[in-house]
Amino acid sequence: MANGVDTNNLPTIPISTSIVVNGPDGTGQQATIDFAAQLAGSGAVADRLTSIAGDLTEKEGRITAIEASQTSNGIVATSWTDGLEDITPTMLNQGAEIIGTDNGTHLDPNTAKVVSSTGRYLAYGLNAGEWTRIGDSILNSLEDMQDVVIDNLTNHQIIGETAPQVGNENGYDQVFIPASATSDGERKLTEITGTYSSVGTVYVFRAQIDLATGAFNLIETIGTYTSKIATAHTTYASEISGEDIVLLDGEVLGFGFNRIRRTSGVPGGKWLQTGDNQPETLPSSGVGTLVTGDRLELGYSLTRIGVTDKRLSAIEASVSDLEAGSQTVTVANSKVIAIGVDSIQAGHDCLKSKSIPSRLSNLLDWQVANVSKPGRDVLGTYEDIMDGSTTPTFSDVNLEEMNVTHMIALSGANDGIFAAEALWYLQENWRRLGLALQAAGILPIFGAQVSRNRTYMSAIYGAAQSLGVPFIDTGRVRGQMGGWPSWQNRSGHLNPRSNWSYVMPMLDYIRDELGAPLQSVKMFRPHPLASGTLDDRLYDSPEQRSEHWREITVAHQHVAETVKQYLDDTSNAGFTTAGIVTEADEYAIARAGGSLDFEDYVLIEATLPVRCAHTLAMTLNVPSGATVYARDWDYDDGLMEKTLDANYLSHLGRAQGAWVEIAAEDGDEFVFAEPKGWLLDRKVQVVIALSGPFSMTPPSFRVVGDIITSDKELRTALPVVRSDVQLVATPAFDASLTDWMTSGSPVADAPADVAFLPLNPNTLSRMTHVAVITDTDTVSQTVTIAASEVDRVVELEVWSRYNPPLFLDNTAHGLAADQYTDLTTSTFPNDASITDDSLDWIWVNIEVADGSNIPATGGVIYKRMATTVWTPHAVKIHIPAGEVGTFTFALSSDGDDLEVAKVSARVMQ
Repeated sequence: MANGVDTNNLPTIPISTSIVVNGPDGTGQQATIDFAAQLAGSGAVADRLTSIAGDLTEKEGRITAIEASQTSNGIVATSWTDGLEDITPTMLNQGAEIIGTDNGTHLDPNTAKVVSSTGRYLAYGLNAGEWTRIGDSILNSLEDMQDVVIDNLTNHQIIGETAPQVGNENGYDQVFIPASATSDGERKLTEITGTYSSVGTVYVFRAQIDLATGAFNLIETIGTYTSKIATAHTTYASEISGEDIVLLDGEVLGFGFNRIRRTSGVPGGKWLQTGDNQPETLPSSGVGTLVTGDRLELGYSLTRIGVTDKRLSAIEASVSDLEAGSQTVTVANSKVIAIGVDSIQAGHDCLKSKSIPSRLSNLLDWQVANVSKPGRDVLGTYEDIMDGSTTPTFSDVNLEEMNVTHMIALSGANDGIFAAEALWYLQENWRRLGLALQAAGILPIFGAQVSRNRTYMSAIYGAAQSLGVPFIDTGRVRGQMGGWPSWQNRSGHLNPRSNWSYVMPMLDYIRDELGAPLQSVKMFRPHPLASGTLDDRLYDSPEQRSEHWREITVAHQHVAETVKQYLDDTSNAGFTTAGIVTEADEYAIARAGGSLDFEDYVLIEATLPVRCAHTLAMTLNVPSGATVYARDWDYDDGLMEKTLDANYLSHLGRAQGAWVEIAAEDGDEFVFAEPKGWLLDRKVQVVIALSGPFSMTPPSFRVVGDIITSDKELRTALPVVRSDVQLVATPAFDASLTDWMTSGSPVADAPADVAFLPLNPNTLSRMTHVAVITDTDTVSQTVTIAASEVDRVVELEVWSRYNPPLFLDNTAHGLAADQYTDLTTSTFPNDASITDDSLDWIWVNIEVADGSNIPATGGVIYKRMATTVWTPHAVKIHIPAGEVGTFTFALSSDGDDLEVAKVSARVMQ
């Protein structure tokens, strides 16, 4: 209370002159100005004010710098020599810019690197010319963006263009400079690989480039490595800029070879670097010189990309394609499945064209690439991918450049050091491989090798589960057999008879889980053993195709000619692995736009990414004088509805359609305005016929319609679960074929490898006999399953094998006379069953009919491939609810002797 008045009732005073405070001498008044000075002098308020003052001082400095830069920055010049080289900065970090069309270079005074003159600069000192380049010119960004857009459209949206869109036309404003002279990476770098055609020093040269194949021919040498490249690039670059040297169509100016690959004298074909960091003279050892056959890699850059009529036309075509739903498919952009990892897949102990990848590719619509390396293990493959050297054994193109979308990795013995130390090590190596493939955009598929060691398989399967990637059990067949005779299995390398045990499980997985490729172009030659007219070479499946046509070469290795006769008996003293032959990948040649050699015919089959096609156009690059045929699936063959006559019967079992001659619309372009009948199941087939040898470059196919944009989703194949109740009363065979119904004269036989027959379903011991059947000598049996309230599916599984006579010296084996051909008195390949050209499989026919017999009119026929290894063939039979499921099956071949080991029928769960 003050003056007898309650403080709550005192009047409001807008400005105080003093306040009531407590001090050391009691309570009293203190002037407000003195109280404020006391707070500002010390304590928390004083400390905070000091901090604020510091912040304001720093901000005032930044504002002063900004104001200064607004008046002193903004230096713009048109070239280095006429501008910044002689200008003195007014302050550190001052900005400047060179704009315009200065295509020259200079030595950056700050970094001592050769840089492009056009661009943005900062002052690093306060003397004349002390400017360092920091990036591209902002004022030229519109032109740069235009080039980027053009590049994206031409390089990424126009699918199938094998030749570059720039650098091969007259009239470009362009200067080629050494790639090593570009420090900031602003230029587009292209690498060309070729073969140097002479011997001697590395030259600065002018060369004619074949943009399709990458080969080049020396036109003019301008100087030597020592006199030009080892000196400053700045001097020489200025000498050749402008009009001093005119580059003609397809030419490139080279500054020495950036990298040299020696074909001899250097272990592993090591790349040898040349360029800025080399001494002024070539190494005394001679590794910098070239010999005939050496491979060279040349780097060159474009300083400006010209917008020509062709490029604009390509952009318009690309936009039109995108709007219309169009896609161009070539060999180069086909989807590819790669097979690795080691010598088994590479082809050791195989014949020509009979490696695992070769056989697999021949039976698929996918292209298959062999990326295996003898001696390679899983960790080594992982390292290849991670360090960027994902170079297969047989090609100088890495996996991404080959358009690989999936890789099936199989490995075993080479990983033994890790498995022996700790199983987790092996699992971790597989996991790393999977991660590396995924990082490269490739979907991994793991598989156990046919040794099917449970230790190995559990580690691989564990890695697959941890990554969520598929696993293929390629060891099921071997697990049933327990292995192969020693004469067919040298150090784990399988011969042409036994390597089908890899092929068939992978083939089943790809067909069942991956389906057809999104897009693919494949090429085939006539099979050497096929005969008949072109109409006789029609086919309705990849298996039938392989009877008439053989695919161009997929890279692989095979044994030398001198030891091929011992492949049925690798234990023979005459067998040696010396002289392994490597076959080049013809698809790699085709991807680069190179020509391939053919004789009489070439079959081209394309799988196109379209559901419903509106237009189909083919560019076939047809050689002069050739005739072109397309398969008309809807060809009018005179068949009539509801007419069961001789004409109808004559077409039964024959491939549908006919080869129809077609003519080009414009040059080598063949256009189908109405693709119906020519395109079936997304595939089109074309044959080019020309008597005698001829060459041609790969074709392209352009389709307009409802374009498919993604592959089938990859997933792990779930294991098939079956009941353990066997429905076939007698699933195996004895010496008398007891309990089997027979027609003709099938026989029971104990084959040469009887100790390795599949397991008997009844005893789980090895079978002792097999049934040998033909087209007229058949076996059959009836199966009955009791009625049930639910529908059921019965899986009928037949184990069969095509087992032609072995070609060997029988003195070491003691086989029956009908089981071998004596190599000591016979010749290879004339008398051998398995050769480079033999088919090595026949058809097994599984005929099924309801009831207790096959009617005279026949049942439903399932045709399956019977290869030279025991293979299970499954068909499914539906039993409706409430019915007793009685059906009869009969087994036959298409003519040749075929072995059947066992048959089972079980309800699928």
